[in-house]
This record gives sequence, C-alpha cells and structure tokens, in this order.
Amino acid sequence: MHCAEEYTNFFNEVDADGSGSLTLDELSVTLGKKGYKDTDIKKMFRGADSDGDNKITLNEFLEYMGVIPPRQHSGATFRRVARSCDLDGNGVLDASEIRQCLADSNFHYTEQELAGKMKELDHDGNGKVSYEEFIKEVFGVDS
Repeated sequence: MHCAEEYTNFFNEVDADGSGSLTLDELSVTLGKKGYKDTDIKKMFRGADSDGDNKITLNEFLEYMGVIPPRQHSGATFRRVARSCDLDGNGVLDASEIRQCLADSNFHYTEQELAGKMKELDHDGNGKVSYEEFIKEVFGVDS
C-alpha cells in the first residue's frame, strides 16, 4: 500500500508546469514512459477527473488512488449532479433543466413554485443558474 506522501511526490513529478494540477498530456508523458497504453491512460484520467474540468487536482488524484475517502470531496460529487442536470451542456441551468432534474429525483414543483425558486437562484435575472448556486440551494452546501 502506498502512502499519501509517495502519491503526492509522484503527482508533483508529473505536474511538469507546476500548476498544481495534471493535464492528460502530462500524465500521458509520464505513464507512457512506464509502458501504459494511451487508452488506459485516458481511462485513468477520466476516472480521476471527478469534476470534469479536464485537469486532475492533488485531492482528485489522492481520492482516485484510494488514499483519501471520496466523502471528503462532496463538492465534486454535487458538481457532477449539477452537470448531469445541464441537458444542453452550456455550463448553467435554466428552469426547464432544473424542473427535469428535480422531477427525475422525485421532487415535483408547480410552475409557480419553480418560478419562485428560479427567482431566488437567478441573482442577475438572466434566466440561468450557475452550478454553485444550484448546489447551495438544492443541497444546502457551498461547493
């Protein structure tokens, strides 16, 4: 069993640009030299990138390696839920996406209740809700 320090040292070695996160290219260079196939590296990368931002943070890496428990990263889990509600993939949620997401979770609101929720969430009045606003309202936590 590897310890967090060993994984952290490996992470820092792979982080060629010192950004504090790993890109697929950085991971591919290191693991490719160790004989891993591109398809396996991509699969590992997707598995470790829990928030889907195309980079792996140290916490995501340690979670993926089983060093720290996933429950410590509920923010990433909540962002995945919000992203799954974003049916058009534009990075924000509109009323129809929120209605569908809540209905899929067995939460049913009348049009009036949903309009009230949207008014609470949509701070700038553009008809869109950021993932962070959605998470705070639905799950009661800051992401």
